[in-house]
Amino acid sequence: MIRNVLKKVYFLINERTHQGRLKYVYKRKHSKTLIVSFSGFGPKPVYNYMRTLNTVALDQLFILDDFGFKGSYYWYENGVDVPRRLTYDLICKIIDRGGYNRVITIGSSKGGTCAIYYGLLLGASDIYAGACQYYVGKYLNTETHLPIMNAMMGYSNQKAEYILDRMLPDVIKQSQGTSSKVHLLYSKQEHTYDEHIKFLIEDLKKYDIDYDEQIEDFEDHNTIGKFFSPWVLKNLNNI
Repeated sequence: MIRNVLKKVYFLINERTHQGRLKYVYKRKHSKTLIVSFSGFGPKPVYNYMRTLNTVALDQLFILDDFGFKGSYYWYENGVDVPRRLTYDLICKIIDRGGYNRVITIGSSKGGTCAIYYGLLLGASDIYAGACQYYVGKYLNTETHLPIMNAMMGYSNQKAEYILDRMLPDVIKQSQGTSSKVHLLYSKQEHTYDEHIKFLIEDLKKYDIDYDEQIEDFEDHNTIGKFFSPWVLKNLNNI
């Protein structure tokens, strides 16, 4: 009870809104490195890995994806790319304001997809992604996730699936030979590997994008945070 009250007070004080719509929390620790954390799916939109990064002595930007139905990959709402434009604009403004010479993006599941997408667009030095989706259209065009696709695109059909399936592959193709490095955490025992990760790795190799792998052993996708938190914390504390 007390913890919930303290959390509400914290967000009342620290949460900001970009252009009247995109919510975020920006933590200044007076470093020249900015970590940008993207949210995964949950029962309701939340900021991810805020507690994990609490002891990391680097500046941090947490962005809330409360668009559509449970989130939008920070891409579309009702067929319009307002989330994408707002997210990119916010990050660029924070980078300019802080004068950062290094940007790191992080996230798991949906957040991992977004960490790679925006990390490559921004030329981030390092991208940490855990058990992410690569073909987002195929992932969403199922009975379980149709409400999310409908809220994002305004419709759900093969066209919507194709548009979303190309979002991350197209950015990877356009980033051929980038100096960004992608750090992947995943389990071959979990469905994301066969459906997404192995194809992501194929394209990272094809387009000469540097990457490394942390392979864990878990079957339940929902347990990704248990593995991602200590892994990303260890890496960030070594910077």
